[in-house]
Amino acid sequence: MSEYSLQVIGLTASVGVGDAKNTEEAIAYICKLCASLDTLVIATVKENLEELEQVVYKPQKSYLFQIQDRVYGTQKYEQWIVAIHKECRVFQLPDKEEESRICKAMYLYTSHLRKYNDALIISEDAQMKDALDYLKDFFNNVRAAAFDEIEQDLTRRFEGMTLPAQKYVLDAFRANGDNILIATSVADEGIDIAQCNLVILYEYVGNVIKMIQTRGRGRAKGSKCYLLSSNADVIEKENINLHKEKMMNDSISSLQTWDEVTFQKRESHHTVIGDAFKECFVSKPHPKPRSYGNFEKKDKIFCARQNCGHDWGIHGRYMTFEIPVIKIESFVVEDIVTGLQKQYTKWKDFPFEKIEFYATEMSK
Repeated sequence: MSEYSLQVIGLTASVGVGDAKNTEEAIAYICKLCASLDTLVIATVKENLEELEQVVYKPQKSYLFQIQDRVYGTQKYEQWIVAIHKECRVFQLPDKEEESRICKAMYLYTSHLRKYNDALIISEDAQMKDALDYLKDFFNNVRAAAFDEIEQDLTRRFEGMTLPAQKYVLDAFRANGDNILIATSVADEGIDIAQCNLVILYEYVGNVIKMIQTRGRGRAKGSKCYLLSSNADVIEKENINLHKEKMMNDSISSLQTWDEVTFQKRESHHTVIGDAFKECFVSKPHPKPRSYGNFEKKDKIFCARQNCGHDWGIHGRYMTFEIPVIKIESFVVEDIVTGLQKQYTKWKDFPFEKIEFYATEMSK
């Protein structure tokens, strides 16, 4: 085993494109992601693709439907609840016990809906936190009162499901005991149900990665995904996601035509080796520190000269090595022979001889 280096295979259905506006920017984003993860190869299924699709069904793309404006979170919805309460007062059945049970249940259900409606109005006029606090106060008061079986059930729904309860519902759905599963964004990814053949998103849209992951919950043959929304902005955002998905796939196909040398050059970070450079910058904690595989983004680096403090890039850790990662747009480059100065915005546009080195050389 000593003659073979460790290899890791990462699997994903969607790498995304970040804020890319075109295929060139999307390629640059994917290359940067690959550099952060030390990726050497991007591989997708090429051979026996038709055979694979007979076993693993790919859901059809999102269908967008713009529906009428919603009424919840409005005074119109409040009026509907008041009308239901009035009807409950005059509702009659031969079985008075059954009549009382139904009227009480309808009153409790719609009373809780009224509180949710109030919370939606509060969230639009104030903050989401204020709306949540309003609902918490309401349910605390419910607990302190009679708290019958119906109210216990409604309170549990507000508080969310426990993990055992989630497992029970999923098992029931998988066993075909239930035909409909209603979930929040927690079901976006990580839940695989082979029998699911229809995904309906109601007033819900994320980024392109979420779109692909959510659509993938439909595993059955011929499965479809629909987005229903009364908001034109939601529809527009989903259309942008569909465009970004095509841009991502085109970018990956383009990258797979590159030879290994070209790919590794495009995905390289650039640093300065030498103790002298360490005296030229100062470090401050990064406002958004993150880790990408073996690379950890720790600090921001700035020019150490007094009254300058220009942003030079970041200071990171690669494996066990501390290195500055500089951005070319922060520097003016001077030709030491001609004295000509020029500024570049991207490393790929800078025509200089790059000295390649590997992690094994960094300790020397």
